[in-house]
Amino acid sequence: MDYAPKIDVKLHLGKVKKDEWCDAEFAIHNIGKALAKNIEIDTSGNIEIKDGKGIEKLIGGRVKTIPIQFKPLAKGKIPITLKITYGSMFYTRKYEYALKEEIEVE
Repeated sequence: MDYAPKIDVKLHLGKVKKDEWCDAEFAIHNIGKALAKNIEIDTSGNIEIKDGKGIEKLIGGRVKTIPIQFKPLAKGKIPITLKITYGSMFYTRKYEYALKEEIEVE
């Protein structure tokens, strides 16, 4: 049995308009069996993010929602990447998860 953490993330957005801040949230789910620690979130794409702080620890099987503010800098379909890095209580290695999405911006 593998007792490593395994992170999955979902981005929940409302209506998105160019150059306007909108409320959004990251739903971080540890689908693994071990505790994930020092979870850090990095975003890339034609966007600005406020308040996307990391999580100190997340028990296996649990979900934590992080509210953020999100501002797209272009119209149309914008590709974004969410990169999550995290550690384990049992191993010294760093784990990574990347989510690539396209969002529609008015």
